[in-house]
Amino acid sequence: MPKYLSGRRDVYMDVVERFERYIRLGILVNGDKLPSVRAVAEDMGINPNTVQKAYVYLESKNLLRAVPKKGVYVIYGEEKSTNDVYEAVYTIRKSGVDKKVLLEVVEEVYKDALY
Repeated sequence: MPKYLSGRRDVYMDVVERFERYIRLGILVNGDKLPSVRAVAEDMGINPNTVQKAYVYLESKNLLRAVPKKGVYVIYGEEKSTNDVYEAVYTIRKSGVDKKVLLEVVEEVYKDALY
């Protein structure tokens, strides 16, 4: 069995988890082009249809976007709505973080930003 596969469930879910992990860890970021279905299949020693199924699943979760004749791209984090920011701040507040501390952290994070 190829080293990437757990053998405990559908193979496509192993592929899904691999790419989800890369995206969530920031190894793959918004705008990155993913390897072709064929390249991933060869690397993992699996059927290209399995990789295609994983890519379609990740697209349904709004992590990827397939562009016909161009490739598959990461779209995670593409747009953050005001609601997303509000929800994040509200969650931080509920966790007990003081407003002053939060504002200090925000200032620190944004101090060297170019935008």
